[in-house]
Amino acid sequence: MSAPNAISDRTCVPCGVGRFGASTNAQSCTECPLGRYCVEGSSRASPCAAGLVGNSTNLMNSDCS
Repeated sequence: MSAPNAISDRTCVPCGVGRFGASTNAQSCTECPLGRYCVEGSSRASPCAAGLVGNSTNLMNSDCS
């Protein structure tokens, strides 16, 4: 079984929402940390807007509170 975002036949599979690929050709995905969110295919975690926080990990959109 392949890991999420694993390279299969030289094809990179994007990470799902709430996770990001921490490096080029990442073999696995990293969960989005507190205070950040990750849309599908993210290569980095995006910060919540100023004055807002993410109270959980794996946020999938900018619905920080």
